[in-house]
Amino acid sequence: MAEARSDTGYPAYAHQTGYRETPPPPLPPQSSSRRVAAGVLAIPLMIVNGLGAATMFTSDRALSPALGVLAVLWLALTCAVLAAGIGLLLRRSGVDKKAPMLLLGSTAALIAVGALTAFLREAAGPILFSAFFGLPIIILLLTRMRREKAERAVLNKRA
Repeated sequence: MAEARSDTGYPAYAHQTGYRETPPPPLPPQSSSRRVAAGVLAIPLMIVNGLGAATMFTSDRALSPALGVLAVLWLALTCAVLAAGIGLLLRRSGVDKKAPMLLLGSTAALIAVGALTAFLREAAGPILFSAFFGLPIIILLLTRMRREKAERAVLNKRA
């Protein structure tokens, strides 16, 4: 009796089912160092702006209503930058665009409110407080978002 042969030339056995081992699942995307740096810089930005606002707006000089509104807005934006920075650190994947956009927008608004407060208060402190850590955050986020956009374009061309 002749043995049954497979198409490879080796004897065919009954237990061969054509099973192939499944590849391992893909690794989660690595977190960008720029995203992490921007999230980490949000914490000292909040501390510096919180202390700066506390010392500037609790001075013996009376606040006008416009400066009072700006003080509340400045403190609210400082808390928003902190929350967005922590959210950016928690959502580490490069797919999420909401967290970087939120941090970018709140940081830019904080710098704008700092500039307006510096103009009305006639002091350079508010713009220095908000721009010292705010500008590096904006630069880091813009460069990372531009790189993510280029990576997505390359991936879309391959698909």
